[in-house]
Amino acid sequence: MSLNVKSSGRSLAALVSGLSGNGQLNLKDPELHYINPDAVVHVVEAVDNGLKNEPAAIKAALLDEMDAGSLFPVGNGMDTVS
Repeated sequence: MSLNVKSSGRSLAALVSGLSGNGQLNLKDPELHYINPDAVVHVVEAVDNGLKNEPAAIKAALLDEMDAGSLFPVGNGMDTVS
């Protein structure tokens, strides 16, 4: 992580409100849990295969599917957020 900030002022409030700059955060092999890009497809298939077509049942199935998934990095495993 790197930050480059500057400010000027005669009080803490003035210093905070005058902050400017930039920063960069590098993540190696990030993983976002509880995000399954195939969740909706699996729930539609479940309804087609007999899951009750009711909001409560669909919501429960979707939450289960979302909890089961993760998004993994693409490419060289390094992502940057600026």
